[in-house]
Amino acid sequence: MSPHDPLQCRLHLIHRLAAIAAHVAVDLRLFYALIASRYERASLVISSNKPFSAWAEILGDAVAVGAMVDRLVHYAEIISLKGDSHRLRHRRQEAQQSD
Repeated sequence: MSPHDPLQCRLHLIHRLAAIAAHVAVDLRLFYALIASRYERASLVISSNKPFSAWAEILGDAVAVGAMVDRLVHYAEIISLKGDSHRLRHRRQEAQQSD
């Protein structure tokens, strides 16, 4: 296993998918290929501040996003966090202190 081959890693972590896609052109074909190659073979962790229903608008192709989400959730453990983020709480505290 080459440490430089992303398809051979035991675990992939894609952090802040929506934020990345909003600022960088994501090649949807490559992203889909990554997800499909890991389906039923290896672990994948994706964090996003957007629900699956918003991914089509962010990534630009509802059919491809539907296929990706189908593969992602088939064996998934979905953890949904509610509430303010640490950064947002910190910003609010700073704003209150400066008032």
